[in-house]
Amino acid sequence: MRSKLFSNSIIEKLFDAFVDSARLAAAAIDLPLDEVSVSASEFVRAISDAELDLEHSADLYLGGEDNYFHGNRRSYSLARIAGCIAFRLNRYRTLQILSDRQDIAASKFQELVIVFFAFHVLVKEEPPQRLLAELTYALKARDINQEALSLIFQTVVDLRGGDKAHVFKEHF
Repeated sequence: MRSKLFSNSIIEKLFDAFVDSARLAAAAIDLPLDEVSVSASEFVRAISDAELDLEHSADLYLGGEDNYFHGNRRSYSLARIAGCIAFRLNRYRTLQILSDRQDIAASKFQELVIVFFAFHVLVKEEPPQRLLAELTYALKARDINQEALSLIFQTVVDLRGGDKAHVFKEHF
């Protein structure tokens, strides 16, 4: 049986934060909240896959800066966690727009929410405006992997002088 990196309470907090990110993104594109559906089951499936990815990367990169031990448990940089979660959230249909809205902003809504969520909730940084559009496009085109996402998140943190290599559970 595999270990569970994210407790049920952390998953619930992450889901609540994801819903809040959807509210922010909806307001940014003038999308009424009653036209947005968030799937808790798809969210949990994405988190479960991200957990497997993190455990696999720990096995591959044991001892690297991105993965280190605290006592007897593994710990990961927030950027690595953000990259894995963002990548997996993008693979599931966690968000649905219930209206017939067909504009470009609506077509990239899920990807915009994922970028907001990754930056605001996971790495605790404001996304750079130019990067926001590029990451949204890359996720929409499915032209980016979790390692590249992790590097982008870590680069933003490093350029802003932050040290986000602490234990994820300290966030919640």
